[in-house]
Amino acid sequence: IGTPDQIPTIFAKELQGLLAVVGQSVKLKVKFPTKNLKCVKAYGYPFTVFGDEVFVDFNDVFSKEEKGVLLKFEVIEPLTDDISFDCEMRYTDVATKKDYSENQKLKLILTRDEKMFSENVDSKVKENIVLFESTEMFDEALKEADKGNYEKAKELSEKTAKYLESNKSKDFSPRFEQQTSNVLKYDKEVETMKSRPVEEQQMMQKSSKNLNYEIKKKK
Repeated sequence: IGTPDQIPTIFAKELQGLLAVVGQSVKLKVKFPTKNLKCVKAYGYPFTVFGDEVFVDFNDVFSKEEKGVLLKFEVIEPLTDDISFDCEMRYTDVATKKDYSENQKLKLILTRDEKMFSENVDSKVKENIVLFESTEMFDEALKEADKGNYEKAKELSEKTAKYLESNKSKDFSPRFEQQTSNVLKYDKEVETMKSRPVEEQQMMQKSSKNLNYEIKKKK
């Protein structure tokens, strides 16, 4: 919440969302080859790893809502052949109160063909990588400001802005421009945050945290 007058609008938006829930207890399971890969992170939502499976908890899903998660893997043994990821989405349909599951197998094709590789780069996936990485970097800047380390917060916000600038693409959506604008705005604000009243500092921090959260959750 950036200012007090935004409260009614935000409350109405959240209430409307509660009335439009279509799926509950939505969970994603991804099975991966542990011989070659180690899952080290899932950006965007809470996750757990058990053996060769990653579980991501989406909680409730609203009507027409799009959710995305980015899984980060480390290669622990070089690939010698194609590999597959078995994905399963489980959820409860709010209308019928029944449980459902949907399955999909994703195949990763091993190739040394640069043309084939470049032709299959997905700009949406690339954008999500940049946005998820930048929101995490921005979170670190916000945490430092919460602790009163404004110089460190400034350093980290500048680093985030440079990361976004060096990875921008004409194929990215308006979400990328919004995140860039959010970070640049905060980068200016944090310069004078130390001299501002405590209440104003808190409001600035809350506003930036909310904007960063919205980018993470695609709101």
